[in-house]
Amino acid sequence: MNPTVGKALLQLKNSERLEMWEAAKSLVKAADRGVVPELLELLASSVEAERRAAAAWTLGFLRATEAVQPLIQVLSNKSEPAALREHAAEALGYLSDARARRALTSSLFDENADVVFSSAFALRTVGEPGDVPMLTKLAQTSSLVNSAGEGVSQEALEAIEQIRARAIRDKDDDA
Repeated sequence: MNPTVGKALLQLKNSERLEMWEAAKSLVKAADRGVVPELLELLASSVEAERRAAAAWTLGFLRATEAVQPLIQVLSNKSEPAALREHAAEALGYLSDARARRALTSSLFDENADVVFSSAFALRTVGEPGDVPMLTKLAQTSSLVNSAGEGVSQEALEAIEQIRARAIRDKDDDA
């Protein structure tokens, strides 16, 4: 393992909050998939929710498809902290794996705005035309705003737009 990557992984596992997130960014920049097993272990076993969230985020950006099922389990487990579930949903969006679709659509009506927002965001990549009615309902009825001040209804509209555009592209490719 590259010494820089090893140092970043160690920081992700042991550092304080700011250094931990900087380490996650360094791991993404290094794009060394050799860290995936250790990130999966961190996601599964750390007692610190934010450290697990950083691992989830990093796995998503590294496009670690082996993380799909563990991330689905985190997202689907309502006893997990909302911030961790939010990062799991976001990571699933970056992974663009259809296996996540059911968990993401189920999370569209979560009680936490960040989880709902990230689930709608992720559906941009894995959503199907059959998800549009749920997203439309969310867009029309939700007044939720995530912790960054972004509206859930706007994110749902953007997901609908991308799902429809992808369906048109797929149809044109089949023709």
